[in-house]
Amino acid sequence: MQRVVHLSVIAILFLTVVLGGRSVAQLSVSAPATHASLVADIDAVQPGQTFWAALRLAPPDDWYTYWRNPGDAGLPTSLSWQPAW
Repeated sequence: MQRVVHLSVIAILFLTVVLGGRSVAQLSVSAPATHASLVADIDAVQPGQTFWAALRLAPPDDWYTYWRNPGDAGLPTSLSWQPAW
């Protein structure tokens, strides 16, 4: 009985070491950059004036983005904003 317990423990440890390394997820992904620009329907803004603005995303060829959910294999689009005035 003791031998069965020892063999079971050894088998579990062996399988944990062998199979555990293969289940590690890929932590970093390199993807081409999507160009983003902020566009408006006017050239200058006056105090209290309303206007329309849009964020234009231009992905590289053969790339696309999803609005809400990138799914299992997709990457969410992220934006780093840096004022340029």
